[in-house]
Amino acid sequence: MLSFFQGNLSRTSQRYLSYYQGKGDKKTVVKIFNNCVTTQLIIAVALCGILLLCTPLVFRFLLNIDPSRLDTAKIVYLLAVGMLFFNLLSTPYLAALISRENIVYSSIIQIFDAFLKIPIAISLIYISGDKLTWYSIMTFSVCVLNTLCYYAYCRLKYYECKEFSFKSFDFAIFKDMFSFMGWNIYGTLCVTGRTQGIALLLNNFFTVAINSAYGIANQLMSQLSFISNALTIAMNPRIIKSEGAGDRQKMLRLTEISCKFSFLLLSIIIIPAVLHMDTILEIWLKNVPDYTSMFCKFILISALADQLTVNLAAANHAVGNVKQFNLRLYTIKIITLPVAYVLLKLHMPVYYVMIDYLVFEIICATARVVFIHQTIGLSIRGYLKNVLVSVVPSLLANIAVCLVVFRYFGGWWCLLTFVVSALITVVATILFGLKEDEKVILKSLVSEIRRKAVSK
Repeated sequence: MLSFFQGNLSRTSQRYLSYYQGKGDKKTVVKIFNNCVTTQLIIAVALCGILLLCTPLVFRFLLNIDPSRLDTAKIVYLLAVGMLFFNLLSTPYLAALISRENIVYSSIIQIFDAFLKIPIAISLIYISGDKLTWYSIMTFSVCVLNTLCYYAYCRLKYYECKEFSFKSFDFAIFKDMFSFMGWNIYGTLCVTGRTQGIALLLNNFFTVAINSAYGIANQLMSQLSFISNALTIAMNPRIIKSEGAGDRQKMLRLTEISCKFSFLLLSIIIIPAVLHMDTILEIWLKNVPDYTSMFCKFILISALADQLTVNLAAANHAVGNVKQFNLRLYTIKIITLPVAYVLLKLHMPVYYVMIDYLVFEIICATARVVFIHQTIGLSIRGYLKNVLVSVVPSLLANIAVCLVVFRYFGGWWCLLTFVVSALITVVATILFGLKEDEKVILKSLVSEIRRKAVSK
């Protein structure tokens, strides 16, 4: 429930670290990092303290636990609070890694985390005691280990992480960062409110099965977007550093490239997924709830439309005008909810809710371009030429070839469509959609990642 809070803290820390690294202001970078650590520590202690004080209320009024399992449930709760504490403490160090564009080490930790959970799961077969307690203790231990790995590496590697002092806390910096984070949280709450609000509406107007179908669609989207998200994480520090160095034109060009290639990466997965959605759901779920395929297709297409401009947020973050950006654009997303309510009140079919969802995603995507044009100076004509028109050849080639594969192959063979989609998109992009400056930037990015991987 609180993961969005940690995510916003990390993005805020990374933005300020990247910005002042771009300026070459080492003294301020140290101050920023110390502020981040101090702030995270205060928030972690306060938040976890509140959760611990609320323990009796949680178990008396919120949770319905079998009395025989009450003691175990309390242990799990305490360990969950402990995991939240260590996750918050690790946030500044993860932000330091991302601001340094060191996605290699952070990825290694995340992969290590995933692999450690495999033997933990297997060990449950052989544990004779309370399996839930054992699982919670081991998961907590992995969380602590991750935090120590982030802490030790950053302390050894980066100058801003070597010396921590409460005396370097700067209230002016804290106030600026807290305002930045607060408006980001507003945006996150709007997105979360829309997603969960639609679930509540579907639950009230229809059956639990339809709500389950909608939940499956959102789960599928979160799993499929990891590649485009990885590119966004890799590009954002460069975008922010360019603004910090005073090179706005480079910053805007990097933003266009980020929008273009994150869209193409997501299209590689989404186009075959939409075509083979029924087969994928049958393989995955066996018993597929009604409307699941419809929900999945609409949410995936909406995400693809959003991806064309979603990385313009990085340009806005680089400049720091988060209040107006989040207030205007994310309010558009939350308007999806009252419109959906009116549609359902008028007894419209359930797919009207998803049409509403798609329409407001397109409106929001368009509004981003207009806002960044008005506030930062993004050329709308340049954006249309460098992003929208530039992706058309690859997109059309991908759709055409995937339709042919879809026509002649079914069942498990649908996996072949994903391979074909990747190959066609790469070839079409190289032949028709890659500009000279994009080739240079992409080669530089790949070389940098490779160099950092070898140096580790």
